[in-house]
Amino acid sequence: MLTELERSHHEKLVSADLLRAHEELTSVLGLISGGADAVAALDARI
Repeated sequence: MLTELERSHHEKLVSADLLRAHEELTSVLGLISGGADAVAALDARI
């Protein structure tokens, strides 16, 4: 939502650091989710 607002606004609404942090957190969340899936698959085989 902020990205869309920023397109029509002449100043940055979200800092570059905050955008990078969001990207990193999204990436880590994907890794955690993958790990949880792997553990669930192992648990199902036990």
